[in-house]
Amino acid sequence: MTLLVTTRGPSLLVGRLAGDFVRVRLPGPPHAAPGGDGRSRVRGEVDITAGPFRASYEATFAVEAFARLRDGLRALETAPGGVAALDALDPALVLEVRANGQGAFVAQGSAHPNPARAHRLTFSIDLDPGDLRQMLRGLDRLLEGGRAARP
Repeated sequence: MTLLVTTRGPSLLVGRLAGDFVRVRLPGPPHAAPGGDGRSRVRGEVDITAGPFRASYEATFAVEAFARLRDGLRALETAPGGVAALDALDPALVLEVRANGQGAFVAQGSAHPNPARAHRLTFSIDLDPGDLRQMLRGLDRLLEGGRAARP
C-alpha cells in the first residue's frame, strides 16, 4: 500500500497496479466536514482488480479509519499476530492486513459497491515485507496532508 499523489488527489494503493490491487482515490486531503456522528468523512473512488474481476465505485470513509489503519500497521511491525483494518462507513469496502506466518503480509477483504444488490467480491493480495513500511509512509503523508488528528 502506498500513497500516490495524482491530479485527482491522494490515493492509497494495496498491491501492485500490474497485478491484483485495491486503490482508494480521494478528491483531496481527507478533511471533510463532520457527519451526524461527529466523524469527519471523505468520499473516495475505489478501484479493484482481482484476477479477471475489476470494479470501480464510490465509498465513504471516516478520516479516522485511515489513522486506525496506520496504527494497526505499526502494531503489525512489532506484533505480527495482529490485524490492521480499513472499513468504509458504508459496507462498500472492508480490508484487513495481517502477517501470513512466513515473514510477509496478506491483505484480504471484500467489496460490496451496492448494498441493495447481492454482488460481493472477496479478494486476497500478497504483500512483500517492504510494503508495510511503504504503507506506513503513505498513510503518514495522507494524514498529515489532511491535518487529521490521531484517534
